[in-house]
Amino acid sequence: MTDGYRAALLDWLACAARGAREPAAVAARATGDGLLERVAAAGAAGHVLDFDDTYAPGLAHLSAATAPAAVVLAAELDAGCGALLDAYAAGFEAMGALARACHPALYEGGWHPTAVCAGSGAAVAAARLLGLDRERARTAIALALLRAGGLRAA
Repeated sequence: MTDGYRAALLDWLACAARGAREPAAVAARATGDGLLERVAAAGAAGHVLDFDDTYAPGLAHLSAATAPAAVVLAAELDAGCGALLDAYAAGFEAMGALARACHPALYEGGWHPTAVCAGSGAAVAAARLLGLDRERARTAIALALLRAGGLRAA
């Protein structure tokens, strides 16, 4: 893992630690303690203050979805730190590639690149941790893209 990934992950962790006290993160945490609810709560905590990383070539917060998916799922699976970091880096790269490929048209069209591209990054990170084969990983990513959305006006 390069220093850039480490810095982005550390940035996200710091944002999540402080953001956990914000009303949106508290509300997300109150929805339940299942795996998906814990990922959502971590995601809310890490992004609510909007100080998390910004990937300029795609105008997206790449750690917003990839970090909570990797961190929470790795903990759930009792995966090692190396597996967590590998999954995070894979999701970060995938989300960055999609955001970059869609920029600036996505943003200029009124869409929030983080919201649109986040599911794909989280799916890649999760697929890596779960050890999905290529076909199942592609299916996970396709399902994430089917649910993409996020108007800037919202």
